[in-house]
Amino acid sequence: MDFEREYKSNSEAVNDLIRKARGIEATRARLIEAELSGFTEMSRDEIRAEIRKELRRGGEIQN
Repeated sequence: MDFEREYKSNSEAVNDLIRKARGIEATRARLIEAELSGFTEMSRDEIRAEIRKELRRGGEIQN
Protein backbone atom coordinates (compact mmCIF):
# COMPACT_ATOMS: atom_id res chain seq x y z
CA MET A 1 0.00 0.00 0.00
CA ASP A 2 1.22 3.48 -0.81
CA PHE A 3 1.06 5.31 2.53
CA GLU A 4 3.13 8.22 1.25
CA ARG A 5 0.60 9.23 -1.41
CA GLU A 6 -1.41 12.34 -0.76
CA TYR A 7 -4.90 12.68 -2.16
CA LYS A 8 -6.43 15.88 -3.49
CA SER A 9 -9.70 15.19 -1.71
CA ASN A 10 -11.34 12.81 0.70
CA SER A 11 -13.47 11.39 -2.08
CA GLU A 12 -10.33 10.56 -4.08
CA ALA A 13 -8.96 8.63 -1.09
CA VAL A 14 -12.26 6.81 -0.55
CA ASN A 15 -12.54 5.93 -4.24
CA ASP A 16 -9.00 4.54 -4.18
CA LEU A 17 -9.84 2.37 -1.17
CA ILE A 18 -13.02 1.13 -2.84
CA ARG A 19 -11.10 0.25 -6.02
CA LYS A 20 -8.52 -1.67 -4.01
CA ALA A 21 -11.21 -3.50 -2.03
CA ARG A 22 -12.96 -4.53 -5.26
CA GLY A 23 -9.68 -5.89 -6.58
CA ILE A 24 -9.16 -7.90 -3.41
CA GLU A 25 -12.71 -9.27 -3.51
CA ALA A 26 -12.42 -10.15 -7.20
CA THR A 27 -9.17 -11.98 -6.53
CA ARG A 28 -10.65 -13.85 -3.58
CA ALA A 29 -13.75 -14.88 -5.55
CA ARG A 30 -11.69 -16.13 -8.50
CA LEU A 31 -9.36 -18.10 -6.22
CA ILE A 32 -12.27 -19.78 -4.48
CA GLU A 33 -13.97 -20.54 -7.80
CA ALA A 34 -10.78 -22.04 -9.23
CA GLU A 35 -10.08 -24.14 -6.14
CA LEU A 36 -13.62 -25.51 -6.03
CA SER A 37 -13.79 -26.30 -9.75
CA GLY A 38 -10.86 -28.69 -9.66
CA PHE A 39 -10.21 -27.99 -13.34
CA THR A 40 -6.86 -26.28 -13.00
CA GLU A 41 -3.32 -27.42 -12.44
CA MET A 42 -2.32 -23.87 -11.48
CA SER A 43 -1.17 -23.14 -7.96
CA ARG A 44 -2.80 -20.49 -5.80
CA ASP A 45 0.12 -18.13 -6.50
CA GLU A 46 -0.13 -18.67 -10.28
CA ILE A 47 -3.87 -17.97 -10.19
CA ARG A 48 -3.31 -14.85 -8.09
CA ALA A 49 -0.65 -13.58 -10.51
CA GLU A 50 -2.96 -14.13 -13.50
CA ILE A 51 -5.86 -12.32 -11.81
CA ARG A 52 -3.66 -9.39 -10.77
CA LYS A 53 -2.45 -9.09 -14.38
CA GLU A 54 -6.07 -8.97 -15.61
CA LEU A 55 -7.03 -6.39 -12.98
CA ARG A 56 -4.05 -4.21 -13.91
CA ARG A 57 -5.09 -4.32 -17.57
CA GLY A 58 -8.60 -3.28 -16.57
CA GLY A 59 -7.28 -0.44 -14.42
CA GLU A 60 -8.80 -1.88 -11.24
CA ILE A 61 -5.47 -2.07 -9.45
CA GLN A 62 -2.24 -0.16 -9.90
CA ASN A 63 0.52 -2.42 -8.64
